[in-house]
Amino acid sequence: MIGSSRKLFDVLKIASRIAPTDAPVLLLGENGTGKDLLAHGIHRNSRRSTKPFVTLNCGAIPAELLESELFGYESGAFTGAAKSKPGKLELADGGTVFFDEMIDQGSLREDLYYRLNVIELTLPPLRERREDIE
Repeated sequence: MIGSSRKLFDVLKIASRIAPTDAPVLLLGENGTGKDLLAHGIHRNSRRSTKPFVTLNCGAIPAELLESELFGYESGAFTGAAKSKPGKLELADGGTVFFDEMIDQGSLREDLYYRLNVIELTLPPLRERREDIE
């Protein structure tokens, strides 16, 4: 991430302290603020860095298919399941799962939200970091 503003520095400082831990992190911010870059940075600086980084674009998955994307399915589990498919959680196996585009008002299960929201980091938009604009 490029920038020298105090707001960005503060977020990156916290991220560097979080990376070596196993604490779940909820990254918030508008589109284009760099949540995916920060997630990759945290992963690269963690004990999980040699394990997979798996992205799940929740905004592109219909609600009725989210469970099978997360947990996978076995051949014959439902009509059209000709072969087994591992879920994203299985693919990550000890690595990092990045849930992209997950939060819409009221669309996330409350229990999952509280499991993910152990540490919350909000990336400030560029309009709040004018000193980062060349």
